[in-house]
Amino acid sequence: MKRIRVGNAVVCEFIVQGSTGKHTLVNVFGGDILVKELPARISLAFYIEIVPDAGMPKDLKLDLILGTKTLATADAEFQYEPGKIGVIVLPQAQITVEEETRIRVVASGTGRARTALVDKSICKGDIPGLS
Repeated sequence: MKRIRVGNAVVCEFIVQGSTGKHTLVNVFGGDILVKELPARISLAFYIEIVPDAGMPKDLKLDLILGTKTLATADAEFQYEPGKIGVIVLPQAQITVEEETRIRVVASGTGRARTALVDKSICKGDIPGLS
């Protein structure tokens, strides 16, 4: 089964819809998501580009997964245009993390394999720039 093709996938703390189809991504996580201590309550937002191909389903199911627990499920409907990227924005979620784990956004659709669009570690560690 074909996988869903992903362009850019960015995890940050907050996303704002701007003018002319632009988005502002605030406090982007460039690598692992580091927290000073556990448990921690963190704000996460997701900006994900889907690269459509022939036969791409217009309906996708999205799961937000922390470790092995599904935190949320959403249905997304797209109107793809040939040669154009489809964008999924999950603007902000408050998540409580009890232990070091992974956060994932997984998508599936008719005729497509479940595909991890985002997969990041959440770890306890020193946050660069903070003393």
